[in-house]
Amino acid sequence: MLALFGNLGVYLERHEICDCIAIDPCRIGNFRWDTTNFSDFICSNRRLAESLDQDITNFLESLRVAPER
Repeated sequence: MLALFGNLGVYLERHEICDCIAIDPCRIGNFRWDTTNFSDFICSNRRLAESLDQDITNFLESLRVAPER
């Protein structure tokens, strides 16, 4: 957990490609820690570094308790 969240890569400005093209994503991930919010959408002004969203999701899924049979 420390390795994943200890050096969280974030951007506070949207990607410059959004000034040239229109992007219509089919899914946008939103992440919240306390009062801090980030998105995985490239045109968001508060976004996570590339692929970090999947790393976080995978880590949280690994903590999920398997259902009893």
